This record gives sequence, C-alpha cells and structure tokens, in this order.
Amino acid sequence: MNVSTLQACPDGWVGPHRSVCYRLSDDSLGWNEANASGCQELQEGAYLASVTHANKAFLSKQESIIDSDFYWVGLRSGDAEWNSGTAAAEPVDFTNWEVVRHQEPSGSSVTNDDCVLLIGEVPNDEEYGASGTWMDWDCSLEAYFLCELKKDPGVACPNKNWIRHNDACYMLHDIQNKTFAEAEERCDQLQPGATLGSVTDYDALVRIVPGMDTATYYWIGLRSTPAPDGRLRWRTADAAEVLSTHWWYAEYDEPNGARIGPDHDCVRVSGRRSAELYTTGEWEDQHCSRRSRFLCALRV
Repeated sequence: MNVSTLQACPDGWVGPHRSVCYRLSDDSLGWNEANASGCQELQEGAYLASVTHANKAFLSKQESIIDSDFYWVGLRSGDAEWNSGTAAAEPVDFTNWEVVRHQEPSGSSVTNDDCVLLIGEVPNDEEYGASGTWMDWDCSLEAYFLCELKKDPGVACPNKNWIRHNDACYMLHDIQNKTFAEAEERCDQLQPGATLGSVTDYDALVRIVPGMDTATYYWIGLRSTPAPDGRLRWRTADAAEVLSTHWWYAEYDEPNGARIGPDHDCVRVSGRRSAELYTTGEWEDQHCSRRSRFLCALRV
C-alpha cells in the first residue's frame, strides 16, 4: 500500500494531524451559515474545526490558516462542546480567550457576541490580543472559517508488520539493535514518515504489538534532555508535549540519573523480560549510543 495515499488530505487541505485534515475557507460567511453548510460545500463530511490541546500547536504553524486576520471555529460561547450536536462533537478541553475586550461568556462592549472567532495574523491594532487567542463575536459577522475533516478511521497500516492503534501504526523492530539515532533513521527507511513511537498507552500496545511482550527494552521517541522551553516532547512530527512520565525512580530519573552519570539522554522502555530488574513498561534514560530494539510509529 502506498503510504502517501494513507496520509493524503484532499487538495487544498493541510495535514493530516492525528487523522484530521484542515482548511481555511476561500470566502466569508456568518457563523450560522458556515456551521450549516460552509464546510460541507468545501468537502462532504467536513465541519467547523475544533481547537484543542492536541492540535493547537499544529494549527499555529500552518501559514495558510494563520495568514487570515480572523476566522470562525466550531464553538459558541455558551457551549461545552465543539460542534455541539453534530457527529464532530467533542469536549472543550481548554480555552484561550483574548481578554483585552472579548472573553467568555460575553465581551461587554459587543452585543450578540455568542460565536467564537480566532485571531490569526495579528492586526496592527493594540485593541486585539495575540495570534491564536479567541474572541466571542456577533455571529452575523461575515468572516473566513476553519474547517476540519476527519479521515476514515478504517485506514489500513502499510503491511501486516504494522499494527494499528488509535491514529498510528506501530512496529517493534527486533531484527537488529540500533543506537537511538540509527533507530530514528531506520524507522523512516522502513516506512517513509515513520518515527520512533510515543508510548502513552503501554498496557494497550503491549497486548497487540508483536514483540513488546518479549523484549527486554527498546528505544521510544523521547529524549530526556528538555527542549529550549524546558518541556519534554515526543520526537514526532507534531512534537506533542509530554503530559505524564513513567520513570523508574530507583535509578533512572529525568533529566539524568545521578547514579549513572551524564549524557544518558535517550529514553527506552523496560519490556517484559526485564521484570526481574526493572518495572515493566517504565522508562529509563540511557546513553544514546547504547544499542537496543526500537518501536516505530506511523501516523495515519
């Protein structure tokens, strides 16, 4: 199977990111019109976009989206769900209100301000806040609008060696041990676009990915050296923030295990065969030049 087919969005759309494609409209509509038919006219099955913890970083980097001054998204200021009442409904897991004038539930100087407008490229006007922040505005305003299109969840993995879990395909490579850098390169060689995998759901993965239940340990897509902003990030295309950690605190602890010296910056998982020495499924930061099996992941 051609991987480019797996990953492609329709022409004019960006992504996919976590199995969702995005597009900013070419014309302007009021929120109600955009919600009822605007996105559907761009692509059947599309809805006004949700902006969540999972996609906010990705969207902020898309020039075709943020070049617009303002655009509608799929939220009214009184709702607890994005695209409430539709097949694309999902909870609001964070808010990012621009508080200079417009904040939920109502900006005091604006009437009928029930629909959520995002600030794109910041206008040369101190009245408005930073790019990416939200304003609740009069729903009748005609503005561009951001649409999302969820990809078919039944998309297959490239071949039988890859196992699908949520929005990625996984494979534990156990033919030849590699250094961390070699493992990263080898994942992309095995399948273009593949990276070392994130392990945020170990219990589910170990039940379905061949080899994870017999491996001693294996590299995953995380380095324990903090990024410039001080936060750990998975080494994937979206560089998602690490929200929880699973360090084996007896000896290995982020950013470096004090008892084993410096430069232990690359993270590997303790597999089932390491149970006598380590806690199965937990992490150790190890010297990146050590050779281990490795877990590859491909977003689909």
